[in-house]
Amino acid sequence: MSAIKDAKSISIYSPNLLILKRNGVAQGPTCDVKQELLLSLKHVLADSPKFESVDGDLRVFLPKLPEDLELASEDVEITVKIFLLDPSVPPESSNINVALDTTLKWLNVKKADLLVLAFHGLLLQDDSEETQYKLDSIQISDIWKSIEKQNSDKKANELGVCEFSKTMLQSLLSSAIIKPTVNQVNLSDCCVIPKSLRDYAKSENVKLFTHNDPNDLVSSADFNALLSESGADASFQPKWASRYSITYKLRGIVASRGYIVHAKCP
Repeated sequence: MSAIKDAKSISIYSPNLLILKRNGVAQGPTCDVKQELLLSLKHVLADSPKFESVDGDLRVFLPKLPEDLELASEDVEITVKIFLLDPSVPPESSNINVALDTTLKWLNVKKADLLVLAFHGLLLQDDSEETQYKLDSIQISDIWKSIEKQNSDKKANELGVCEFSKTMLQSLLSSAIIKPTVNQVNLSDCCVIPKSLRDYAKSENVKLFTHNDPNDLVSSADFNALLSESGADASFQPKWASRYSITYKLRGIVASRGYIVHAKCP
C-alpha cells in the first residue's frame, strides 16, 4: 500500500454491490448505506486491487467482471448521485464535473439518464422547512449552472437535487434555465414531507422521492481509518462520492450499483 501513502489524491472504485451481496459482503438487515459503502471499499483494498495513476490521481479498483462489461450495450437506465463531502469549503462545481465524467468513463457510457446532487450537511426540517446547512441563492445559482452544462453537453438527460425546501426550490427555479425534475427527501430529517413543499413541487412538475442516504456519507475519519486498516497510514479529505445505479428498462431490475470515492491530501 506504499502507493497510497505517496499519493496526493486517491479514487477508490467499488465493484458491483449486487455481486458483493451475492458473495455475502455488504449485506444484512443492519447494513445501512454508510456501512455498505465502507464495506465495499474495504473489500477493494483487501482483495489485491489494481493501482493506476492518471493525471496525478491514484485510482484503486478491482477488474470488472464480464457481466458488468456487457451492461453498456443493454437497454438500461442510469442514475448517478453525486455527494459533495468536504464540509470545510463551499460546494465546488469542478468536483461535480469531475465526478460525473469519472463515473461515466468507469461505466463506459456517454450519459446518465438522471443526475442528482447531494450537498454535505443539508437537512430538511419538519416545521419551518429551513435547513441547518445554509446555501444562499448565489451559491445555488453558480452550482446549478455547472449542473445545467452537463445537460447541455448531453451528459445527463434529467437533473435532480436533495433536501431542498420550498424556499430553496423556489430560488433555484426562478433562475434555472434547465429545471430539476426530482427533489429527494430523507424522511429521517422530517417524518412527513411538508404540505407546502408537496403542493409547490406538484405545481412545478418536480417529483418528490424519499431516500435513506446519510448527509455525511463518508467522513475523513472513516476514510482514513479504512486506509489504516489496510496498512496505509495516510491522511485524506474525501471531496466527493458518486453512486451509480443501472436498471434494465424493460424488466425494471437493477443490474449494477456501485460507488466511487475521491479524496485529496489536506
